Amino acid sequence: MGPIEPGAGNAADPTLNRLILHVPLIESLPGGAVRLPQPLYRALARARRVACDADQALASLFGSAPLPAPAVSSALAEPRTRRDATRGHWLRFDPIRLLPDLTAVWVDRPLPLDFASAELQPVVAELRTMFEHDGLEWRPSGGGFGLLSLEKSPDCEFLPPDAAHGMRLDEVLPTGPDASRWRKLINESQMVFHQFRAMGRADQQGVGLWFWGAGGNSAPSAVSESVCVVDRADSAIVTGLAEWLGAERLDPGVRFDEARTACAYVHWPLQGTDVQAALGQLVDAWLAPAMHALRRGRLTEIAIVGSSGCWHLRRLDALALWRRAVDGFASAGEAD
Repeated sequence: MGPIEPGAGNAADPTLNRLILHVPLIESLPGGAVRLPQPLYRALARARRVACDADQALASLFGSAPLPAPAVSSALAEPRTRRDATRGHWLRFDPIRLLPDLTAVWVDRPLPLDFASAELQPVVAELRTMFEHDGLEWRPSGGGFGLLSLEKSPDCEFLPPDAAHGMRLDEVLPTGPDASRWRKLINESQMVFHQFRAMGRADQQGVGLWFWGAGGNSAPSAVSESVCVVDRADSAIVTGLAEWLGAERLDPGVRFDEARTACAYVHWPLQGTDVQAALGQLVDAWLAPAMHALRRGRLTEIAIVGSSGCWHLRRLDALALWRRAVDGFASAGEAD
């Protein structure tokens, strides 16, 4: 299901009732909540916050729990794995930079490598051989990540890359009865990338694979309302979630007034962007007109989902001028 152009909504269901703004890691904004644009600060201050992770918040908001695991959503996004995505077990891996110093090895963010590119084919061949020796099948993927098709989900806990970022490697490695297998593969993948430093690629130095997002046998979506999805980052996980929800995928340039479904889900990550500019664009395109509609009773709810909580705004909340402090941030503060 491909993106549709701005303004091309669902004419059969023209009224937007709920808006979900998903801003991963907003709670970790440098400088804390006082660095938010004023309209966003006021909205969060007046909202009612529930402590939960993003998956719990979205499952509750969509009324369809549980959501597919990240690896399953990634498989749904890929045409060559979509048919089997909800019937098997999957594990995702991303190339990630690992930075050593005199005290430890530190986990950086995933690297934007394209496994389909010609220059990476020697690395891909070695990684495939590594997986085959361990009895694993690397299924095709068109993006900068890979998928392993498994007979069952590993008896192991994996941290997503965002949670591992900035941490010591030895503190965030997989844990559980099956952990040794995946720790070994992380080490072996580093050796594979290390072999190809002679190719002169700086982004292949200190690189390994990061495994995460395991899951399988996802139940069908139980969403009863029409949903549209706007994804600023073109994320495979969000693309797969839209597929699972049966949602329309709108162009990233769509604005609030152009949404024509009962519920709009907007994914607006801040990583790798000018954070203040990205937040300003979110306010202009979505939050400010949504708050206007909420105060006038033309919108039922705005939900702002972070990584450790969800802020709920209904009409009376939008009018709660006495609420001035934002909960849930590492450094909340109070705006002037």
